[in-house]
Amino acid sequence: MIMKKITMDTTIDKTKVFKILLIILITFFSYTEARCATYYIDFLSGLNTNNGTDTSTPFKHCPGDINSTDTASSTTLAAGDRVIFKGGVQYNTNGTNKNYGIRLTWSGSGDADANRIIYDGDSGTYAARWASGADKAIIDGGGETAMGLFTFLSAGKQYITINN
Repeated sequence: MIMKKITMDTTIDKTKVFKILLIILITFFSYTEARCATYYIDFLSGLNTNNGTDTSTPFKHCPGDINSTDTASSTTLAAGDRVIFKGGVQYNTNGTNKNYGIRLTWSGSGDADANRIIYDGDSGTYAARWASGADKAIIDGGGETAMGLFTFLSAGKQYITINN
């Protein structure tokens, strides 16, 4: 019987390891960025059938608004998402349904912006300003509250930022 001695090369190719780690890191950070979205709301000229992800295709109603329809209604916000209301435009939450308001359904897990949902009145803090002038958005519940329902409905929710 002839026996062969088998040897294994145990040296590590550092270049291959570096390339594999680089691919993993790029994939991880690309995935994280892809999950976060910015939605634009223009109550004056937006459409609920738009995708809401660009200033040229804004939603009329905010995702979570009881009065939203179509794509705006079916959009579910997730950690890191931003909702930017167009500056100088009055957003009305008191529609025909008395259960009016924007329902804040997210209950996040941390203080970092990536773990929150951010609602912003076009301050320029979380996305470039898209309205002319320095006016901020006006969120108006029509001065009414019914059964404890307000413009932003947030019972028991946390890690939500409402800016300007």
